[in-house]
Amino acid sequence: MKKSLTKKKIIFSIIIPCFNASSTIDRSLVSLMKQSIKNFEAIIINDGSTDSSNELIKSFITKDPRFTVKTLCRNKGVANSRNIGLENFNGDYICFLDADDWWPNNKLEVYLEYFNLGYDLLYSSYTRINASSGKKKLVKVIQNLNYEKLISTNPIPLSSAAFNRKILGMTKFKNYNTSSDWIFWIELFKKRPKVLGINKNLMFYNVSNQTLSSDKIKMSYQAWRIFRQYHGFGILKSFYLLLIFVIQGIKKRL
Repeated sequence: MKKSLTKKKIIFSIIIPCFNASSTIDRSLVSLMKQSIKNFEAIIINDGSTDSSNELIKSFITKDPRFTVKTLCRNKGVANSRNIGLENFNGDYICFLDADDWWPNNKLEVYLEYFNLGYDLLYSSYTRINASSGKKKLVKVIQNLNYEKLISTNPIPLSSAAFNRKILGMTKFKNYNTSSDWIFWIELFKKRPKVLGINKNLMFYNVSNQTLSSDKIKMSYQAWRIFRQYHGFGILKSFYLLLIFVIQGIKKRL
């Protein structure tokens, strides 16, 4: 954790990986500037972008000191980027925001209210938006999620999640490609946090056609790897859990 003197106490640290997101990151960062809670820092990790992402990021840094950037010479993946953010934060609560997603203005305010009630890990319902068609769908999350449910599927949308780092400490992302966040939550749940899924629409999740098509197979493969290699489950149990995983994924898209 980075240690530095700050004039104003930082409540939230927001970690934002960015790779060639020049068409979307402006919207993501503007949504942070509009937050009703102002005590935050935004740690952007430019993961070897070759488009104009870096220029856009610098424009925010110039006008708002709450925004900082860590620039990588070559792309190393989102797990590595998030870990860099986790090594350079100052806030009490850690949030994640992908460079193509965005938040409503009251997101941090609502989360702070629930953190003050004693919750350690929060996530929320969200609007799933098809980037091409503009079609929207509200996805409601499980309010009372436990470790057993988390094993079979990952209902925690990363860009909606936040946790109390004083209670849950330091956990790093493992390089499981598309499912590194799932493993991250499993590791945090082993610490028995007080968890709440907030049934309020507090995140907008941008989905491209490429994500809708190619990632279905990729994520199913990664789920199989997690069941077999991470958990060490047998073939029959892994097939059963994979079936649950696929069904849950279909429900999100209906």
